[in-house]
Amino acid sequence: MRKQGLKGQFRMSQKKCRLTAENTIYRYGNNYCNNFCRIRTSQSWRYKSHALYSTIENSRPALILHSIDGKEETKVMIPTLENMIDDVYLMIAVCVLKSLKPVKEIAHPGGESMYDLFSDDERTALYRQSLECIEKTKLKVVFNIFDGSYLLHKLEQIKRYPADFEITTPCLKKEYSEWTRKVTVTEFKN
Repeated sequence: MRKQGLKGQFRMSQKKCRLTAENTIYRYGNNYCNNFCRIRTSQSWRYKSHALYSTIENSRPALILHSIDGKEETKVMIPTLENMIDDVYLMIAVCVLKSLKPVKEIAHPGGESMYDLFSDDERTALYRQSLECIEKTKLKVVFNIFDGSYLLHKLEQIKRYPADFEITTPCLKKEYSEWTRKVTVTEFKN
């Protein structure tokens, strides 16, 4: 992994980079990954089904759902900004749990956003339905939120959902800046 000094975001320089023994990040074009979620659909920590990455390219966010076992096709959804957490859980209800079937495909192949696909009322109804689906399922979502991520300001929304969750945030960051040509170390206070 090569860090680019982009305020906590990082760019993948290889196709596949190991973060820890069990977390894998994939490069999607020239996108910057600034957080990701691991989704477990049973009570056992041994069963990981999907990884959900949030990327930003040209100031446009995208949610990329990747099956851990590679048996399912990778799905990309363009979320709303104000309801990104609701969009994460909607994507889980539709694409992972397969317990919700919206009238339109949320992971639209044409790259249309949730704003383009659904009206405000339709999205609100979908969010309510996805909340009901999540309530019925033994589900744990692990949010790995990196420095500078938009989701750092959405922690209260995560708490609203009935699913088990875990949130990890950085405590220490070391990175080289191409602009200043220096290595900086940042310690975060929790």
